[in-house]
Amino acid sequence: MAMQSACVAVAAGIVALLGTTEGPVTAAPLAPLVVNWERSFTIDSQVIQKDGRALVTGTVLNTSTCGAQRIQILIDALDAGGNFVDQRIVWLGADLTPGTHAYFEAPAAQSATSHRVSVFAFESKKRC
Repeated sequence: MAMQSACVAVAAGIVALLGTTEGPVTAAPLAPLVVNWERSFTIDSQVIQKDGRALVTGTVLNTSTCGAQRIQILIDALDAGGNFVDQRIVWLGADLTPGTHAYFEAPAAQSATSHRVSVFAFESKKRC
């Protein structure tokens, strides 16, 4: 019985610490993990219609003198006021040696009026 009382007391304490919230809790928007990724890559993107679906498509070009691997891109879906509607991280699926590019394609958020694409993360193949 003492163990059960202790468990109830711990549970009540956790509830008191957490408190209650009204409505949904929203997280802060994601941002690229690599500062100044624009020094190593350029991105061209657009939204197209394909087979009745809206897609964000484009290319990522490695403009640096270093190779890059495990490249992830961040797609921000924005409303007319520039507010976030959705975010998605997509693996590029290709390693990029200096001067090469790769194509990407991902579903577009239906409620967005625009999309912004950036490099979220990558690993350099050698020290630069």
